[in-house]
Amino acid sequence: MYVNNSGQMSFVLGTKTSLTEYQIAACGFIGTYFTLLPKHKKKNAVILGLCVVYSIIVWNIHQPISTSEMCLAVFFVILILGALGGKIGEIVLKWGFLGLNILNISIVFFNAQMLFANFITNVLHENADLNHRTAIWQVVLAKIAESPLIGHGLNMGNVSFAVGQGIAGINQATHNGILYFVFSSGIIGTVYILGICFLLLRKTNQRTAAGRVFCAMMICFSTLWITEQLKLYTVFFICLLLGSCVDIMGEEIETLD
Repeated sequence: MYVNNSGQMSFVLGTKTSLTEYQIAACGFIGTYFTLLPKHKKKNAVILGLCVVYSIIVWNIHQPISTSEMCLAVFFVILILGALGGKIGEIVLKWGFLGLNILNISIVFFNAQMLFANFITNVLHENADLNHRTAIWQVVLAKIAESPLIGHGLNMGNVSFAVGQGIAGINQATHNGILYFVFSSGIIGTVYILGICFLLLRKTNQRTAAGRVFCAMMICFSTLWITEQLKLYTVFFICLLLGSCVDIMGEEIETLD
């Protein structure tokens, strides 16, 4: 961690959000790797998985309950539900990504987070306004209105949206995944990106372990997007490529599963 000339603290490997993206991607790829290995070699993937779990624990142990921990908790709960089978697991895998994005939009435009105010304040220890995020979103929406169709460009991720004084007035990103898509790539780009996500999820065979891993990974991303934005398009697109490969390898994966 270092402090730049403006007095802002940053991490050498990235912010907490970007590290969460690395963790989600690592869990997803290791989970897929595990399903593809024959039984006598699965220990290789188990070792990698333990390394990731250890790094997650070390990273988060000194952190307050955060979006990072929520995403990873969601990931493992979804995998357990999917492995157990049943209607609940099937519904979560099938509709989780869509449901969380609908919730995201409801929070941004209708303050739906107030329905969970007690959970946010008592468990997550954040303010009901999500630590100035609701104010930031209003500023972002005003910027989006300047170029709603094509956005401001994919390289605009470091734009700051100042709200208030002190920490709230510096280095504030969009803090919302969908708003970030619309801000950077416009309505056209957002429809294109989310269209790819839904297409891959629709074509993914959720009966396979690899398919369940991909669905869980995408649901984790949609959980992250409620209060944070993508820090790296690259990591996200690589995860989408994994989903494409899962679909292409459908029969082989189902046989191994």
